[in-house]
Amino acid sequence: MYQKNQEGVWNETGRTEKVRNNLNPVFARPIPVVFKFERRQDIKVRVFDLDDPGQSIGMADFLGELELPLGQIISVRSTTRKLVHPRFIDCGYITITAVEVGGHHEIACLKI
Repeated sequence: MYQKNQEGVWNETGRTEKVRNNLNPVFARPIPVVFKFERRQDIKVRVFDLDDPGQSIGMADFLGELELPLGQIISVRSTTRKLVHPRFIDCGYITITAVEVGGHHEIACLKI
């Protein structure tokens, strides 16, 4: 997952674990994020197909990505959106769920 900083640059903020041989993976490792109500925070999730556990992201097949404001996920708690790919029209969907952490309204974990 990436978050856009105030200069408009995407910074990687977390990764899920690798799930092998699954066309519809469910990831167990959430990605913690700090949500600031007064500021727009854009996130990007990129999905890759790794054929080997030791394979680097640079060698993996890119399946698609999703960009959206973090506030849209927080406000509905769970959202399913279509992945976007520059060469393919139908590359699947992704569900992202926000879970509040420890009673702090400004900290959430995103499950992908």
